Amino acid sequence: MSKVTIVINERPYEGRDLAWNGLRLAEACLVDMDVNVFLMEGGVDAGRQNQKPPGDYPNLEEIILRLLEAGAQVKACGICLEACSMTSEDLIEGISEGTMMQLAGWVRESDKVISF
Repeated sequence: MSKVTIVINERPYEGRDLAWNGLRLAEACLVDMDVNVFLMEGGVDAGRQNQKPPGDYPNLEEIILRLLEAGAQVKACGICLEACSMTSEDLIEGISEGTMMQLAGWVRESDKVISF
């Protein structure tokens, strides 16, 4: 089975839908691919538990929970968590803290790498 790694750099709920679109793509890819999602920079906020999206924004926590349940691997950059004043305790259950070395490993083993 082919593998895709999706890197989400964009903070969610700030007027651009990059984090949402990346997670939607991850969900679509699960139909016939192994999926890795790596949250970096402001994108780590997409992995925060107990989200309360503003207005009509979709709840990204619900999408991530579906991804995890379907077998996707989701990691959040540890350095980025620290920069965003978050800890691993702030993350949705099932998301683990990741490193650049782990992301590099995913990149090596993936058939496609996409960044949002």
